[in-house]
Amino acid sequence: MEILDVWLEPKVVRAGYITGHAEVELKGTIKLINIQFVFNAAEGDVKIKLPPNVDLGEYATRKLKRAITEELVDEVRLGLIQQV
Repeated sequence: MEILDVWLEPKVVRAGYITGHAEVELKGTIKLINIQFVFNAAEGDVKIKLPPNVDLGEYATRKLKRAITEELVDEVRLGLIQQV
C-alpha cells in the first residue's frame, strides 16, 4: 500500500486536542474517505477510526495512522491548523 496524499478536515482544534476527518489517496485509483481521527497530546497518540466498509490489516492501519500523524504535524507547523 503506497500512500500518495493525505487531506485533513479538522473539526475541533483546542490546545493539545484535534479531531476531524481525513481523506487518503492510495496508489492506483483508490481513495479512503471519511476516516475519523482524534489527536490528544496528553496521550501522545493519534487514534483513527475507519469506515465500516474498510478492512485493513494491522500493518496497513499503522501506515495510514503514521501518514495522518505526519500530515497533522506538518499542517500545525505551517500554521494551517490554528488552535482556538
